[in-house]
Amino acid sequence: MREFLFNAGWILGLRLANVPLQFVLFVMITWHYSLAQVGTYALFNAAWFIARQLGPLGMEQSSLRFIPALLASGKDDQARWFEHRARQLVFVVLGAIAVAAGFLIFVLDISRLTGVSGPQFAIGLAALPGYALVALMAGQFRARGRIRAGQWPDSILVPLTAMLVIQAAQTTGLTSLFWLLAAHSAAIWCAAGTYWLLSRGHLSGRLARPAADQIRDIRRTSLTIALGGGVSVLASRLPLIFVSAILGSAATGLYEAAQRIGALGTLGTWAAGAAVSPMLSEAHARNQKRRLQDLLIASSWTALLPALIIFLGLIPGGSLVLYLFGPDYPAAHGALVALAGFAAINASAGLTSNTFNMTGHETIVLRFNGAQLLAIQIMAPPLIHLAGITGAGLAVLIAAILRDVSMGFLLPGKLGLAPGVWSRLGAGRAFGFALAKVSGR
Repeated sequence: MREFLFNAGWILGLRLANVPLQFVLFVMITWHYSLAQVGTYALFNAAWFIARQLGPLGMEQSSLRFIPALLASGKDDQARWFEHRARQLVFVVLGAIAVAAGFLIFVLDISRLTGVSGPQFAIGLAALPGYALVALMAGQFRARGRIRAGQWPDSILVPLTAMLVIQAAQTTGLTSLFWLLAAHSAAIWCAAGTYWLLSRGHLSGRLARPAADQIRDIRRTSLTIALGGGVSVLASRLPLIFVSAILGSAATGLYEAAQRIGALGTLGTWAAGAAVSPMLSEAHARNQKRRLQDLLIASSWTALLPALIIFLGLIPGGSLVLYLFGPDYPAAHGALVALAGFAAINASAGLTSNTFNMTGHETIVLRFNGAQLLAIQIMAPPLIHLAGITGAGLAVLIAAILRDVSMGFLLPGKLGLAPGVWSRLGAGRAFGFALAKVSGR
């Protein structure tokens, strides 16, 4: 448990250092660009987010499961082979997707239809392989226990580089959307190069191909995780696309602002999941059911508490935070509260998906992610028509309850575990821990 708290602390600490940087970055964007331009940028950002989550092809998560096992059994050469092959595959696949997308944009003359120029599309697409590689390599570093090296290029270097490029462009009078997209492309490739340099030490040496059955296991696990993650990412970004199609670019900019602030509540969930996943895998491999239960409860409550505090704080204070982006942005307060509520629900039950992924039950996560996506598709358009961008946030919140809380009900039957928060055992453990702290024991 101490190891989990140490790793989660470092991951969350570096991620929290990213919060003010991302906030300042977005403030710069909203001050220097119009609301409509921010809305267009939000669509590119959605594509980059999908590349970050889906582009690693599930191998950033399967790395957390297989690399520690290979290293523990003395098969360092096989771990290196897996890491090299994963990077090559991700670069080739995402590079091909970016080229194909650029070709279609040119052939179909999408630039004329959207008002986004060809160079702007090109520089935006150039960032896609970079986002995928950064996500993959960060996962590989965490799988090796190199927590700080796996986090700071993404959390610190990316926003700092983007801010420097944006400010340099503004100083020289370059205020077109191209330079905003170029700033992010330069930042993400700078981070990818940094990860590559940092990994040269542990990746230099002999490579050995793992056994055929293990490669099949890695492929199957990675593919299932990728499908589940892809469906989940589409569910999270589909409301933004619906808002753009139904309400226009200005509303998309407002929703993007609400989404960025509301996402603060997911930081603890992400940090807890990244720290606990390899420990869940190890405990499952050793058939340590009690440790599995303890890890699930500890990580779930670690994720929930900051998300709940942020949600409660944004109910009265969200408009004030949004006003920092400009006088138009407080109109997104309703969507912000709904998205912060989604983050709290996801924090309370989202670690269930990590538990299933790390114990060989990836198909369960895939099915529930599919249900979440279907719910978004059904609910978002009518709710957006009825309540604007607040309706989009409500669709995300309801779909999260359907996915995360409902998935927890399968834990007792599949793994003999109780949900980390939504169970008598999880609540009792948390209450007992809090009571012991208050009494000084």
